[in-house]
Amino acid sequence: KKYIICNADEGEPGTFKDREILERVSFKVHGGMAIAGKAIGAKMGIVYLRGEYRYMLPQLMIELRDFHKMIHSIGYDFNIEYRMGSGAYICGEESALFESVEGGRGEPRNKPPYPTTSGVYGKPTSINNVETLVTSMMIIKHGPESYSQLGTKDSRGSKVFSISGDTPTPGIFELELGMSVQEFVNEFGDGDTKAVQVGGASGFCVPRKRFEQTVIGFEGVPTGGSMKLFNSSRSMYNVLHNYLDFFTEESCGQCTPCRVGCQQLLKGVEKVKKGESKSTYLNELVKLAETMKIASKCGLGQSVGNAFRTIVENFREEIIY
Repeated sequence: KKYIICNADEGEPGTFKDREILERVSFKVHGGMAIAGKAIGAKMGIVYLRGEYRYMLPQLMIELRDFHKMIHSIGYDFNIEYRMGSGAYICGEESALFESVEGGRGEPRNKPPYPTTSGVYGKPTSINNVETLVTSMMIIKHGPESYSQLGTKDSRGSKVFSISGDTPTPGIFELELGMSVQEFVNEFGDGDTKAVQVGGASGFCVPRKRFEQTVIGFEGVPTGGSMKLFNSSRSMYNVLHNYLDFFTEESCGQCTPCRVGCQQLLKGVEKVKKGESKSTYLNELVKLAETMKIASKCGLGQSVGNAFRTIVENFREEIIY
């Protein structure tokens, strides 16, 4: 027995594109899962839906019933069910999601074994996010040649972005991959953009001086879709403090590097801001963030250092003064 899982937990701060996709074109999500099931020989699919999106469930179930009728009418034995999350950010991590689906505590598993050999219920599992499954359906519909014409050699295709912050045009936009941050800011900035947070709280902060040479894509800074713009009125210390507060709260506490590391990074920047520690202490905190990247068990602890390092390196004076 094999499983196809759609990760619709969407807990990354600043990301809201999956909600829109599911509300508007859920049949494309279901269709992508069915295609994936056909490819690997799975007959069962599970959509793990963010707890805050429970209000969408009645309409999704109506659309799912119609989808089941359609695929069963053409003789394809594939069924999808929905499972609800409970608001835990950590359950966006694939193995913690499996634990949650099985009714356990949402904590990451040790790897190996990997999902392809032992995933949900100990069975081979293919897990992908909402947009990936929709994209697979669109490639099947329009052809790979059409899709590969978009983007660059290393970052093919388009991406759906959740754009928020200091912008006159917030919302959800589909853009080609491979554009520079400067091109993005020219399109969505307010004329005073000093930084763009690419990839949400776990992503990278790109300062104004690097807009031109930074590419949005695999050859530059990859993103899960969240793009936050900050202008000169924003304190990057407050932004960093907000991110660290979030990670400290959402760490599952299973591994020491993440559990203690998030707390120490938060306390550390507070001490520097208050003048209780010298500004050079930030160098030690950056080393701690790098250690967390190596030693943490899952992507949460491993990615905390992305925003921390890039904000401290590029906006050091705002952390100190």
